[in-house]
Formats: sequence, C-alpha cells, structure tokens
Amino acid sequence: MEHRLVLFDSGIYRERVEPALKDFFAGGAEGAILHLLQETNQRAAENEALRRRLLSMNIEPGQSIIRLLTGFSIDDDFAVMEAGVSRRALEQYVSGAVVYELLAVLCIPNLPGIHPEQPIGDGAFLSHVQEHSAWMGNALTGGLVGKGERLQFALGMQSEALQRPDQERLLAELKALPAPDPRAGNEKRVAELKNKLPRLGTAGLISRVLESQAGRFLEAGAGDSVADQIANLKRMLEASLADPNLTVLFTLRDLGVNVSSNRSRN
Repeated sequence: MEHRLVLFDSGIYRERVEPALKDFFAGGAEGAILHLLQETNQRAAENEALRRRLLSMNIEPGQSIIRLLTGFSIDDDFAVMEAGVSRRALEQYVSGAVVYELLAVLCIPNLPGIHPEQPIGDGAFLSHVQEHSAWMGNALTGGLVGKGERLQFALGMQSEALQRPDQERLLAELKALPAPDPRAGNEKRVAELKNKLPRLGTAGLISRVLESQAGRFLEAGAGDSVADQIANLKRMLEASLADPNLTVLFTLRDLGVNVSSNRSRN
C-alpha cells in the first residue's frame, strides 16, 4: 500500500467525469464513458510524458475502450466473446480500470515544473518531516484521513480531497522545515549499487564496505532527494490554493496488483 498526495482537478471531475459515471452505475449505457475514453486516448497519443505516466500505473492507453466495445477479457474469460458480457461484469470492470484511467488522464493536471503525484511514505522524507513537525508527521501518516471529502469514484483504493485549511497548514509547515541533508533520499541509488556489486570472495568484502559507506557519498537522484520532494509538494499546494478548480487528494493505492474495483464505499 502507498499513500500519495495528488494534485487533482475537481472541476473536471464534478462537471464531466462524475456525472457520466453516476449515470452508468444507475443503469445507463456506456456511451458517455466511451466518449471520455476517446479523449483520454487522444491525449495519451499526443503527449509522450502522459503516456509514460499511464504505463507506470499499469494503464495501457486504448485497452479500456477496446474492451468496452468488444467485451473481450472484461472478466478474464475468453467465453465472453460468445456469451456476451453481464452487466455485473461490465460494472466491475468500469469501477476499476476505467474509473482509474479517466481520473488519471482527465483530472490530474500537467503543469510545468510540477510532478502531480507525490509519494509521502518515503523513509527519508517522512523521517525529516516527523523530526521537525509533529503536526505534519501525524497528518501524513493518517491524521488527515476522514477530515476531507471522500470521492465516490476514487483514484486508487480511496481518495479524499483535503480541506483548504489543512492544505494551507501543510504548506506553512513545509516552508518552515529546515533544509535536509543533500544526500537524504538516496536509498534508490544505494540499492542500485548493491545490485551491481559482486558479492563473493574479496570482491564481496569490498562491495559490503562500499555499500555500508554509500550513504555518505552518494547524492540522491533528481526528484528522489528529500529537498526535491519538499519543493515539489510546495508547488503542488501553491497551485491548488491559487486555483479554485484544483485540490489535493490524499490517496491510497495498492502497488502490488492491477486496479480492479475502486468505487468508494461511503
């Protein structure tokens, strides 16, 4: 499981995505959803960065619309080609993969200089936050859950829009944090070094020594350092507070499996 803060366009969600999904789950046809999926496919085709982001989230652009139109593999059963797709199977598929794709493409803005999804469970990041801000340490480990507005159709297993006062407090606390060690956040590079070094004989001894000292000389990669994570989160919150259509979601994702069903159960 992974908690993230996600910059989210609540205006598009309320005006376009939520109405189409509500109509479908009330028994309506999937025409409006197919129209939205055509738009997501076009956006992915025109934006390579967006396409890479979707692939990183196990979303293959174009697959959802093909499956809705043909019924093929919606319930992972080749027999559906002959027998047809049940309404229950169709709704199960839409509630998972389709909802996730619509929200990920249409409701997560692509703004210059901002990565719109910020993991908040990173060890070095969370340790720095908890050391210098008890309020933010508590907030990012579940203290804000239940205080905001939960989305009926979630981005992942659960999505909750943070209240504006909590966003303002988060931004203020981030600005008050002292600068972290420039090496903080280099766990990924240490792990990569560990995998590359030989492990046997004299070479193995050398590799273990280098591994034990790696944290002292390896700089964190771009975007991985605690300083970069703090700066990005500041930009996310500033963008959200400056635009009434934007908000920040507190989300819970399961990284071990593909999306199956993410309708929020209020």
